[in-house]
Amino acid sequence: MAGYSARQSSYTTGDTITAAHSNDEFNQVLAAFNATTGHTHDGTAGEGGPVTSIRDANTLNRVLVDSTNNHLEFYVNVSSSSVQQFRVQDGAIVPITDNDIDLGTSSLEFKDLFIDGTANVDTLAADAISLGGTTITSTGAELNILDGVTSTAAELNILDGVTSTAAELNLLDGITAGTVSASLAVIPDSNKDISGFRNLSITGDLTVAGDDITMGTNTAGNLLVADGTNFNSIAVGSLSEISTVAGDDVFLAVDTSGGGLKKITRSTIVSGLATSGAISNIVEDSTPQLGGDLDMNGQDIVTTSNADLELAPNGTGHVTVRGNTNSGAIQFNCESNSHGQILKAQPHSAGVTNELLLPAGGNSTLVSLESTDTLTNKTLTSPKINENVAVTATATEINLLDGDTARGTTSVSDTDGIIHNDAGTMRMTSAQTFKAYVNSGLTLAADNLTIGDAAVTLSTLSGDITIDATANDTDIIFKGTDNSSDITMLTLDGSEAGEATFNAGIVIADAGNIGSASDKDAMAIASNGVVTFSQTPVNSAGAAFVTDDPTALAIALG
Repeated sequence: MAGYSARQSSYTTGDTITAAHSNDEFNQVLAAFNATTGHTHDGTAGEGGPVTSIRDANTLNRVLVDSTNNHLEFYVNVSSSSVQQFRVQDGAIVPITDNDIDLGTSSLEFKDLFIDGTANVDTLAADAISLGGTTITSTGAELNILDGVTSTAAELNILDGVTSTAAELNLLDGITAGTVSASLAVIPDSNKDISGFRNLSITGDLTVAGDDITMGTNTAGNLLVADGTNFNSIAVGSLSEISTVAGDDVFLAVDTSGGGLKKITRSTIVSGLATSGAISNIVEDSTPQLGGDLDMNGQDIVTTSNADLELAPNGTGHVTVRGNTNSGAIQFNCESNSHGQILKAQPHSAGVTNELLLPAGGNSTLVSLESTDTLTNKTLTSPKINENVAVTATATEINLLDGDTARGTTSVSDTDGIIHNDAGTMRMTSAQTFKAYVNSGLTLAADNLTIGDAAVTLSTLSGDITIDATANDTDIIFKGTDNSSDITMLTLDGSEAGEATFNAGIVIADAGNIGSASDKDAMAIASNGVVTFSQTPVNSAGAAFVTDDPTALAIALG
């Protein structure tokens, strides 16, 4: 607003703006526009800049202040152009075009005109003329008679004593007072009554001091209506009917306070009805129209008998819920009107103009940020996660996370990605990283571990392979199938420090050795089965086998 500079806060980058800052600023704006205490716009300090123009939206109708020429100019819309009609200047109201502007109309007249000076009028048309407080009752034709009169004042004063001739006075001879005779003067009787008139033409006003005008046709309830020549008695029901009421049409009404039959404008009637609450039924008007806003005055628009309340804009029109300080909003109440949900437009600061289409198909509900509804068979076009991350995965790719049973044969390389759960966050890591993790050591905890249906090789590039039965006194058992029968090939007894029990004999490689940890080649078995001991063998009693060569004891097996 011009002249408004009451900044409540000044901000720099990094400042925190609170609701109080905005409220202070808006309160100042509201105070500036307050009808009583707001800015006067008189140009003084703190009162806002002067208002130099008042106009409508298209600037065709306006009032302009011309500060250069000290004029107040008035413009109106004439054929889609803003045309100046008149101006107000020092000591004068001046029309822009000579002989163009009317003051009032034939139906809308000003009341009294007071001029202390000279009235220059080309043509004067007046219903009545009063000079010096005396009303002139003469008609224009009567006054025109004086146009050729050459009588002096003395000659006119002779009428004061009447100088009629005898012939003129004889016109009164034989007249009965109170009656009308042809070609004779009319003299009222003692009651001032006259009867017998046939047609009476009056060029001036007719004043009736009594209460009645008696006519040959005097039907109760009729009106005297002028047809341009005569006044006729006409029943109200016989009057012509108009189909529409124009803005300048008037009605007749009985003024109960001031008395008499008076005219009244349509706007006055509508205003009176609106303030008195007298409009109770508009059924007869199938297309009622408002000339202004409809103020519900705290009341509701309701229907009866479970009827629908319909709003039907024409063509491409739509129902608009306008904002007023706050954004436009519609509240949907529960059946008890004790709870309500509000559908509200975005604020002005959002700067959006868009459409929200209701879902098609059968009955449904709207899904919101707060609802826990389940969406079934819905297609998301260009969805985004965390605002800026676009989802480009196909339905097939996403279904793989849902236990898809389809299995491919695509080979895996070190650069391929593997999706895994990282402490609650889904991530994709290269296959090479997983391979390194497995190679570094993988602990499995399972009751039964089945690996494929073909040959299995357990190998390591470096380090040991450890099979560890960690439970107390548990065995390590090697099983297999011999001639279609399950067999236990080897048992390592955990309760006996790993004592080995073979299902069959022990076969070692040719020239292989059998020994202890300290003497690994204590027994050497040749390919022909000959066993050679590196030490002197002893029996269970500790006695040694004595030979010529104690180290060359040989046992022939088989």
